Amino acid sequence: MLGLLRLLFDRLVHFGAVAGITLATAGFTGLATRVLRFLTSAREWSSASTPLPASWGEVITRNIPLADRLTPAEGARLESLVGVFLRDVRFEGCAGLRVTEEMRVTIAAQACLLLVNLRFPWYPKLRRVLLYPDTFVPKTAPGATTQRDEVPLLGEAWSNGSVVLSWSSVQQGVNNPCDGHNVVLHEFAHVLDSSTGDTDGVPPLETGDVATWAYVLHKHYSHLLRLARRDRPTTLDHYGATNKAEFFAVATESFFEQPEKLKGEEPELYDALTRVYHQDPAAQPPVVRYGAA
Repeated sequence: MLGLLRLLFDRLVHFGAVAGITLATAGFTGLATRVLRFLTSAREWSSASTPLPASWGEVITRNIPLADRLTPAEGARLESLVGVFLRDVRFEGCAGLRVTEEMRVTIAAQACLLLVNLRFPWYPKLRRVLLYPDTFVPKTAPGATTQRDEVPLLGEAWSNGSVVLSWSSVQQGVNNPCDGHNVVLHEFAHVLDSSTGDTDGVPPLETGDVATWAYVLHKHYSHLLRLARRDRPTTLDHYGATNKAEFFAVATESFFEQPEKLKGEEPELYDALTRVYHQDPAAQPPVVRYGAA
């Protein structure tokens, strides 16, 4: 009976969150804020009575060097969010991969790093993570109307609430936390972006920040597009010139992994991202060690 009640509660929160975001997208920001604030509190309250295993904190300390930049309060918040994430999201191993607790915590902690200081810190549409041992050739996503190209990928976020990742790529991101490439940060930036209904490079924002971010997004995306066409080097990976959604995901990778460099070369973009994530990683001590996932 308790399990059934928990399942019904989770479904209620999920559909309530989607409804709240729909209200926000339609312009009913005040009502949406109240709905999402209530659901966020209820969601975290429902998990507060379950203590986190000590091993999870050890995995975060060992495998997530980016978490070293967090304040003690933010670090505690990250662990709390990881607990909620792992309760809500199902992990499935693909191509024979056996998913371990360490894999789950390593991915969840990086995904939740984006949420630490957000007002509504969760991915309301996310239901599962599919994990392959290495690069994978994606199948046609549910609901798609066109056939997919058979090109090996490192990661992908689907609109049906699934994220697909290569575990070898996750490990590369953990072991090289300052190279500006992190498949988990990239794909979960897409998930955050899509929370507003469209994957267009504009994530959920405070009302006063939407116009500012839209301006900065357009300006710096256009700048990266020009540099990519000329094959000019830049802090941001040229893949971000694909479209504005990819620009946001690539910029997120650089913001967390190379904040000092991004701030020095693109101060306006960096400042806008501090308002998106309510974090200022460049103001914290630099990451000087490597993980061991």
